[in-house]
Amino acid sequence: MNISDLLTQYRDETGIGDAKLANKAQDIFPDWTFHRSNIRNWREGYSKTVRDWQPLVVLGYIMQLEKDVMNDILYQNGHESLKQLQVDAPDGLSKVFDFWLLDHLLQHDELDKSTITTQTKNIQVIDLIRNVWQVILFYKKFAYVVIIGFVFLVTIYGIYNFFNLATAGQTGWYVNSFENDDVDAIFINNQLVDVSYRDFDLGWVNVNPYLVDDNIITLAHLNGPSFGKWHFELRYDGDLVFIEKNETDDDYSTLLVRQLEIQQNVGHVREVPIPNIFNPQVDDTWAILINADDVGFVLVNGYVAVGAYNSGFGDFDFQDISQFIKTGENKFEIVLWNFEEWFYYDVTIIKNDDILWRGRERSNSNNHDEQTGQVKYLCLIIVEDNTFDTC
Repeated sequence: MNISDLLTQYRDETGIGDAKLANKAQDIFPDWTFHRSNIRNWREGYSKTVRDWQPLVVLGYIMQLEKDVMNDILYQNGHESLKQLQVDAPDGLSKVFDFWLLDHLLQHDELDKSTITTQTKNIQVIDLIRNVWQVILFYKKFAYVVIIGFVFLVTIYGIYNFFNLATAGQTGWYVNSFENDDVDAIFINNQLVDVSYRDFDLGWVNVNPYLVDDNIITLAHLNGPSFGKWHFELRYDGDLVFIEKNETDDDYSTLLVRQLEIQQNVGHVREVPIPNIFNPQVDDTWAILINADDVGFVLVNGYVAVGAYNSGFGDFDFQDISQFIKTGENKFEIVLWNFEEWFYYDVTIIKNDDILWRGRERSNSNNHDEQTGQVKYLCLIIVEDNTFDTC
């Protein structure tokens, strides 16, 4: 069996889909970014091999694969055996490798599992003490040099971070997004500037190159299954001028968190009202269905109306956009952001259950160009008689 067969069998037996499996793997080994799309590509055979061994052993641990099966999967994908990989494995995978080590000892030595665990920990502690003592003896003459060097490096690192933070907003406007779950996005004058995914700290993003005299900053959040949270901050000339931090339980939803008006050379923020969902300007019901990989948004008349991320068909349902529609012409802008590998979007716009427009596109499955950031922009004008044209 290959990794595609095993992932398919695991999904059929447990009912755990790609997104939940990616989340479980992420919790076990946060140092490697697990996407729903990665799992899907491996399960459906779009990616014939898994380039890195770390996700393979994590998935094998979750699926409780036998040691021989795990070694065979590693071999199929061009990697060394568990025994060879364990030598230089990161600390975050010790629990994963212990699973096969303990399983091996139980099968061949008939020892109690709790005894093995205790012995293993004792050996690790003894080895650690022995190694530290040997280092101290060997470097005794140079201990003071090591200590002074360490203090010096820590001091330089602290000074660097202090000035990096202090100077990040010294000139003009900077925006940050962090502590988020699942996706946060920053738009300047309807241009997608940066995207943060699952607790990734963007750092202070310099948005000054995107500014004109009067500007609109849009802060948007996408939530997948279950709980979601966001945290945005704005600085002007080094001063913190705006904070938005909140959470939601609305799954598979798009939240237009805030629209803010700023001037290029004035450190003042004014909130722009968002159209009321309970008081639309038109009697018709408009909705959009979007599926995208990695992250896609549709802006309607300048407002972030809907979005989706790492979505297979059926993840995000049709989302009502009637609050953003006006009489006459309506402007629709589709933007797509890619972190890695291939990308695609599929957008359907309906009015009173009638399809007005549908567009979709997919990159080469291997994305040889390695396009990242904003990879697609499409603009449509739909008029009152349901005809449409490009902007």
